[in-house]
Amino acid sequence: MLRSKWHDQSAWQSHVLPASIPEFPQLFACNVADDYILRASPTIKATRGSPVLQTLALSGEDVAADLSSHPSLARASQMLCLAVIAGGCGEPPLQPRPPSEGAPHFTVMTYNIELGAKGESRTLDGIGAVDADIACLQEVTPASELLMRERYADLYPYQLFQSKGGAGGLAVLSRFPLEDRGVLLAPEGWHPAWHVDVQAPGGLVQILNIHLRSLFSADTGPLRSYLSTDADHLTEMKLFEQHRDDSLPAIVLGDFNEGVSGDAVQFLEEQGFRNLLPAFHPGQPTWRFPAVGGQLQKTYDHILADDSLQPLNAWVETHGLSDHLPVIAHLQPATW
Repeated sequence: MLRSKWHDQSAWQSHVLPASIPEFPQLFACNVADDYILRASPTIKATRGSPVLQTLALSGEDVAADLSSHPSLARASQMLCLAVIAGGCGEPPLQPRPPSEGAPHFTVMTYNIELGAKGESRTLDGIGAVDADIACLQEVTPASELLMRERYADLYPYQLFQSKGGAGGLAVLSRFPLEDRGVLLAPEGWHPAWHVDVQAPGGLVQILNIHLRSLFSADTGPLRSYLSTDADHLTEMKLFEQHRDDSLPAIVLGDFNEGVSGDAVQFLEEQGFRNLLPAFHPGQPTWRFPAVGGQLQKTYDHILADDSLQPLNAWVETHGLSDHLPVIAHLQPATW
């Protein structure tokens, strides 16, 4: 059986996050407070975590007016940020650990390669550089499918593609046998999801590879599209989640186009899923966008696993020129 570098006992121990992608525990917690404000402040919500910041000019008076009508909201957010800065809040992050002795284990990656890597090779090279056992990709185009089929025929002998023009293409590359459980269509022509079973070490694991609609892709105009993102994501996730097989361990991963407090993420957590990257590295960004005065960074890519799987580690790597970064998780069966 083909084995990745993560099957070496020392690999988990030597792996550290790249210095160029710092962790932001304080920023993460204050982002939670920001989300709390954003749900009540129409002025701020119109610019929530997106490139529209570059085109909408907000005055301090507008923001203050919104918050003045929600004084308890403003106080709660200030108290949360101050508490985090003073010493943190909530459970401490999980610490990476090796698999239990003799336990089967595997790594899985989600990576939005941004429109098939736009013809450049470094992003596609990143797939092999990560060397995950299972690679779930978004924005896979026909051209990038051809390149990956040839380049990764040996590394990933099991490959499934649903490539298409634009941003709706998906792929799953694996060292282990795959079974196609069906592409799941989204409403309004938004990006589909893909239900795939993997014959992973320890038994079958089902994966939902998703790409929720982008912030401005609803056919209602940019502002209304942005403001309806949470509700639309929840609709999509409920639709996709209906196809999950309760008898099998489950992983839901992909480009959610929303942060850790987004409605789709919260819905899965209510179903018993755990969001793995923030469990180990709170505040770690997975998406970057050049902006005036710096670079916007958000956590839009997620790997969530149900309680039948035990997370050993989760992290981000820096590869390629996509606006997204590869997110990887290392897991074993929870009952081992």
